[in-house]
Amino acid sequence: MSLKFALVGNPNCGKTTLFNEITGSTQYVGNWPGVTVEKREGKARKIQGDVKMIDLPGIYSLSPYSMEEIIARDYIMNEQPDVVINIVDATNIERNLYLTTQLLELGVNVVVALNMMDAVEARGDKIDIAILEAHLKVPVIPITASKGRGVKELLETTLNVAQTAASVVSPASEEVEAIFNEIHDESIISCILKIENNILPQLKIKTKNARWTALKLLEGDEKVQDTLKVPDALLSEIKLFQDKLEKKYDMDIETIIADSRYQFTTSVTRNAVKKKEHSAHLTVSDKIDKVVTNRLLAIPLFLAMMFGIFSITFGTIGTFTIDFVDQLVNGMIAPFLSTWLAGAGAAQWLQDLIGGGLIGGVGSMLVFVPQIMILFFFLSILEDTGYMARAAFVMDRLLRKLGLSGKSFIPMLIGFGCSVPALMSTRTLENEKDRRLTIMLIPFMSCGARLPIYALYTAAFFANNQTMVVFSLYLLGIVIAILSGFLLKKTILQGEVAPFVMELPPSIN
Repeated sequence: MSLKFALVGNPNCGKTTLFNEITGSTQYVGNWPGVTVEKREGKARKIQGDVKMIDLPGIYSLSPYSMEEIIARDYIMNEQPDVVINIVDATNIERNLYLTTQLLELGVNVVVALNMMDAVEARGDKIDIAILEAHLKVPVIPITASKGRGVKELLETTLNVAQTAASVVSPASEEVEAIFNEIHDESIISCILKIENNILPQLKIKTKNARWTALKLLEGDEKVQDTLKVPDALLSEIKLFQDKLEKKYDMDIETIIADSRYQFTTSVTRNAVKKKEHSAHLTVSDKIDKVVTNRLLAIPLFLAMMFGIFSITFGTIGTFTIDFVDQLVNGMIAPFLSTWLAGAGAAQWLQDLIGGGLIGGVGSMLVFVPQIMILFFFLSILEDTGYMARAAFVMDRLLRKLGLSGKSFIPMLIGFGCSVPALMSTRTLENEKDRRLTIMLIPFMSCGARLPIYALYTAAFFANNQTMVVFSLYLLGIVIAILSGFLLKKTILQGEVAPFVMELPPSIN
C-alpha cells in the first residue's frame, strides 16, 4: 500500500533537516502547480513499504494569508495525506504549538515530532512527553533530526497511525470534539455548534469535518466562504455570532479565536515543560543582538563590517592573491607553453592563439577569482553566524520606505553574489508586488561578474584608493536602487507592504 506523509512546521524548526534525513538522495524538487513555491518530495528510507514524504512550505498557521499557507492548507485538505508529521521546535514549543492546534482542529491524523531535543537537554530543561500527549491527544515523539536521533521511532509511529486510520471507516469525531473543547471555551463552542447544526445544513454540502468548517465560518475565513458559496443571508446570521463574541471579549473575532489557541498552548506548555532556573544575565546571543540590532548602531555597524570585508578583499590579501595568480599564469604557465610550442614547431598563429589569446585572455580574468572567493567566504560567515537574518530585520524599516519588507533584503544581498539565484530566491516573498519590485531592483546590486571589471579599472586608474572606489561603486548601486524603489513605489507598483515575520537563529552556531 502506498502512503503519503506530509511534513508541516514553522520556518527554522528543522523541517528540511528531517526531510533530508528521512529521504536522503531520493528527494525530488520542483514547483507547486501554478505557483513559484518550491515543492519537495522524496521516498522514505529506514522504513519498509512505499512511503512518500511531502515537504510542505514553512508556515506559522493555516490561515490563508500567504502563498505558503494557502498551499499547505489546500494540500492537506484536498490531497488528504495519510498522516501529517508536525515538526515542533522544542526550544520554542509554546509558539510552535499554535500551528499544532490548527492541525488538530482540522481533524487530520497528526504525529508531533518534537525536534531539537539536544538543545533542550543542553539548557537543562525537561519536557514531559506523556503530558503533551494527554493534552494534544496525538503521539509525540522526541527527536534530534540533525543527529538522526528518534527518526526511526518517528517513522514507525507514523506508519502505525496510518495503518490504524486506514482500518477506521469514518473519522473519530469524538477526538475532534474533545480537542475543540480543550482549545476553545464554552461561548466559542456554543457559537460553533449553532453554525454547525443550523447553518451548514442549509448549504447542503458534505464535509469531513463540519466542526472545523463551522469554526472557519465563525472566524470569517474568506477562502472557506468563497469555496462554500455562502449566501449573504447566512453570512448575516454568522455575523450575529461574531458580534456577540466581539462584544463579550472586546476584541475582533480573529483575535478572539487566535487568543483562545494561544491560551491553550500556554496552558499545555506550563504543565509539560519544566525550565531550569537560568541566571538573570544575558546570553552571548542576547548581548550580540543588543548591539547588531540597535536602532542607532545597526546600520553603521553593517556598513563598517562590509567596508572591512572589502578592505581585506581588495587590500593587502586581495592584492597578494592577484599578484600570485598573475605570476603563476603569465610568469610561469604562459612562457612554458610558448617555449614548448616553439620547440614543437607549432605555427606562429597557433602560438599567438594559445599564448596570447587563451592563456593571456582567460588568465587575465582568472587573477580575480581569489578575490571573489574571499568576498564570498566572508559573506558565508555572516550567513552562518546568523548575522544576515539580523541585517534583514534591521533593514526592514528602511525597505518599508521603498514599499518592501525586510524579507527582500536577502534576495537583494544574494544579488551581490549573482543576480540569477537572487532573482530565483524572490519566490520566498509572499506578496506579488514585493516580488516584482525586488526583481526590478536586484540588477542594481553589483554581482560577482562585475567584480573583475571593477578591480581591473580601479587597479588601472585608482591604484592608491582601490578599496574606497570599489566600496563606493557598490554603495552607488544601492543608492540608485533606493531612488528607483521610491519611483516605482509611487507609480506602477503601489500598494500595501507585506507584514515581515522572520526567525532569528542563534547569533553563533
